[in-house]
Amino acid sequence: MKDERDAEAAEAEGAGEELSPQDAAVAMAKELASKEAENKALYDQLLRMKAEFENYRKRVDREKPDWYRLGAAGVLAKLLPLFDLLRHAHQEIQADHSETPLAKGMDAI
Repeated sequence: MKDERDAEAAEAEGAGEELSPQDAAVAMAKELASKEAENKALYDQLLRMKAEFENYRKRVDREKPDWYRLGAAGVLAKLLPLFDLLRHAHQEIQADHSETPLAKGMDAI
């Protein structure tokens, strides 16, 4: 019965007819209730997103030292072969006992 009145009120409003004060109040109360429900749902969504972001930030702060350590290990793993080559070259040049600019450069490195 109530839905029928709401439908009639909506039809009357759409047709340009004046709503009775009671029908207008009912329509406004329904609209207010729907807006309050929507507002509550959006607020709950906001709180959940805020909590998720806080959890993400805390997890990143916990994992940051691991990222630095892994990054440093990756760089060192790429530099070790170069270091080995330079060390072997330096040993070979020192074995020759030469004082060439190459030998001086290898000593500097």
